[in-house]
Amino acid sequence: MHAPLLLHRDAELAALSDALHRARRGSGGLAVVRGEPGAGKSALAAALATAARAAGVAVGTGRATELAARRPFAPATAAIGDGAPDLPRLAEARRVLAAAPPGVLDGSADGGDRELWVVDQLGAAVEDRCAGGPLLLVLDDLQWADASSLRVVGHLADAAPGLPLLLLVLTRPPAHDTPVARLLAAGRAHATVDLALEPLPPQGAVELTAALTGGDPGPALRAHVAGCGGNPLYVRELVDGLRAAGRLVRDGDRVELADGDGPLPATLADLVRARLAALDGATVRLLELAALLGTRFSAADLALLADRPAARLWEELEPATRAGLLTAEGEGLAFRHDLVRDVVADQLPASARAALHLELGRALAAVGAPAGRVAEHLALGAEPGDREAVAWLARAASEAAFAGPDVAVGLRRTALQLAAPGDPLRGLLTAQLAFDVIAAGDRDEGEALCRAALEEGVHPDGEGALRLGLMESMMLRGRLPEVLDQARTTLASPGVMPADRAVALSWLAIGAMFLEGADVADAAAERARRAAVESGAIPAEIKALNVRGLLARQRGDLVAHERFTAAAVAAGAREPTRPVLASHPHLHHAVALADLDRFDEARARLGEAHRAYERLGMRAPATFLHVFGAAVLQAAGAWDDAVTEHVAAIAAARATGAGWQLDTLGALAVLHARRDELPAARERLAEIARLEAAGAVAHDVAGATLAHALVLEASGNADAALVLLDALWDELAAAERPALRRPFAVDLVRMLVARGSTSRALAVAEDVASLAAGTPQSASLAALADHCAALARGDVDGLVAAAARASAAPRPFEALAACADAVVALAAAGRADDASRLADTGLAHAESLGAAREATRIGGALRAAGLRRGARGPRTRPATGWESLTTAERRVAELVAEGLSNPQIADRLVVSRRTVSTHVSNILRKLEVGSRVQLATIAARRDRPAS
Repeated sequence: MHAPLLLHRDAELAALSDALHRARRGSGGLAVVRGEPGAGKSALAAALATAARAAGVAVGTGRATELAARRPFAPATAAIGDGAPDLPRLAEARRVLAAAPPGVLDGSADGGDRELWVVDQLGAAVEDRCAGGPLLLVLDDLQWADASSLRVVGHLADAAPGLPLLLLVLTRPPAHDTPVARLLAAGRAHATVDLALEPLPPQGAVELTAALTGGDPGPALRAHVAGCGGNPLYVRELVDGLRAAGRLVRDGDRVELADGDGPLPATLADLVRARLAALDGATVRLLELAALLGTRFSAADLALLADRPAARLWEELEPATRAGLLTAEGEGLAFRHDLVRDVVADQLPASARAALHLELGRALAAVGAPAGRVAEHLALGAEPGDREAVAWLARAASEAAFAGPDVAVGLRRTALQLAAPGDPLRGLLTAQLAFDVIAAGDRDEGEALCRAALEEGVHPDGEGALRLGLMESMMLRGRLPEVLDQARTTLASPGVMPADRAVALSWLAIGAMFLEGADVADAAAERARRAAVESGAIPAEIKALNVRGLLARQRGDLVAHERFTAAAVAAGAREPTRPVLASHPHLHHAVALADLDRFDEARARLGEAHRAYERLGMRAPATFLHVFGAAVLQAAGAWDDAVTEHVAAIAAARATGAGWQLDTLGALAVLHARRDELPAARERLAEIARLEAAGAVAHDVAGATLAHALVLEASGNADAALVLLDALWDELAAAERPALRRPFAVDLVRMLVARGSTSRALAVAEDVASLAAGTPQSASLAALADHCAALARGDVDGLVAAAARASAAPRPFEALAACADAVVALAAAGRADDASRLADTGLAHAESLGAAREATRIGGALRAAGLRRGARGPRTRPATGWESLTTAERRVAELVAEGLSNPQIADRLVVSRRTVSTHVSNILRKLEVGSRVQLATIAARRDRPAS
């Protein structure tokens, strides 16, 4: 039989047990149990945990508390570390959480990124635990959890279906539109169990009373139990109180009230107060003090508040333990239930509670307690104008902002409420609050607070930091015109420090690159670089060098692009901190190396960036790691991996609120179009249109236009496609961005030749030749120039030679395009054997890329010449099954089969966890399985030797 409090909860326990069984088989999920205090949520969880341990399932339990709601990640780290305190990733997350906060304003808005990194790290720690076997993770009293812990719950709920993980959360019914309510509403898609514990039926309350008393309740006892409203806790407390008072008598199997008509407590609070009345005054006083510490408390804290040795406390509290008000828990004590603690606390008048909280806060401060613990008590006891409380709250907020910006927002708002109107701290608090709100994800309010603080001049010393923070937020959202305006305002202000001016200049250069032309941007970037060197502002120096590099790239000077970005990497090496590496020197250099066909070096740079971001706990920059990584992979012909990185980049951008998605969406649309996946290409183009309508800006304006042109051509509207690309060619020349024309040069020449515009085709080919002449180090660029020239001239042998040269260079798609055009020309010239031989080379490229569009062109040319397709043929990869997996997906599947978690696979392959997660999702979908366990079974079966 279950514990008495689980009577009439068989259905609920069975549902949870079934979810646990599925988790043991690898298909985990989220289980939610809602119920009023005393309904039996914790009893259900305890019973499930006992069954889990008996079945060999690891269990981790954490509990949120009302007072600890100002401690970021407290219940989440407690649950994840319960039973596994030595998890390396958990230790790393705790190290980051314990790190010293940044300066007064420096890096304040960086807290949101740090918080997201800790969420990822804790999620990785759970996945590592799951790699060792199934796991039950329990989070109790979720209604008190801090916002950061709620983000961990959301992260784990998303991941659980593919893991041997049951995430069980217990909560009181949340009020409408609270963070917990929104989290649970979003988690319903993953909730394998969603239970609402209803009150026991009348007969259930009688059966619980019988189990607690060991007899059949008599009529009078039943009548009083009926007044408990079916709440199991209330029934238990009523029975325990009656037994302690000697008011229960047994007559055979019958248990009845000794004085059937005597008065009984009407509520649970009355029951607790009745027990308190039986204790001596000293014990009650200690209990009242303990209630201020929370439901669970340590003897050391109570001794500090009571001002007496801890040894004496045990003697004075022992009667409360006998009365069932307290229980031992670990090295401390706990009230039997939150409701018991609430009743005891309410014994004190509000003014007395406030005074004691203030006293405890000051006592904790005197013994060097963490600022967060001091602040949580001062916030409950301080009066307006208490500068000591304001200072402690501000200090606690700065510590929390480092990784828990939502907590910091609450602490700073409380500090501002307490600060006197003329307190000089108000200006700093307002400025810091603006950064905290931005970091917490509310960029609209955060930017408004920045502007208000600047307009009111509440913190003159922080003007530069406020303006730079405002620009950073607007830039992340892609609002370039506003960034430019703010940069100019910053430079015009006499109160901005030289280092801040250098950063403003670098933002001015970035904005000008998009909106004001290359010459203006280059001059601004050089001014920013000089100012940065003079003031020692390394982030501004890197931004300036990156801008100069991008401008060099756009005008076709790829060697200068590499030189500038290499200098940015060297600058970053002087001080490899978060603010410095947030300017992405390694990523920009990786693209520069790829432009010169140095793909191995480019991949190495990407790996360096990945390791640096992991080491420093940088989550938002990982978005750009996907963006730049996809660009390198796409150029190198690793299209499957490029698609994975593009998809990961889009997901990361949406998760972090970044507005820079147009380049990624455009590049992905081009890949879809070249693979003849026209519906997917159109879907990406529609996304681009929606974002552009909202004001988003693209760096690479060619991507979306090229994709649109390819879709039009494939849909039979070649004339419209030609108009788009022809106009884009001239627009990029006028904007001094000729290098951005490379991806569609061959497409444009081919369309022009098909229309009979030979002179225009030759002019385009000459432009490409000029670009190649400026970079003799690039074999692929030289091959591209030969290809365009031969295509424009109609030179069949020249096309064959260009195809051979392109095939020897490291860009498979450009080699495929050259082969396709040569095959078409050879077939048209009646050189069937030559066309057939070259078709095999082209189709090999097409197969490796999945480039169905070019494969179809080759096949069509052969058929038109009366030739049969070679044995290789453009095979289409199946949509499902093991053969549908890409090379990278197979490698990931093999590592899953070895028992590695996603984070461990990411470490092994030196890629991001999001990339691995995307691969695993694709693998599960293609193999049509629901869990890693099933995936591992399939992979192991394939590796097993035939008998």
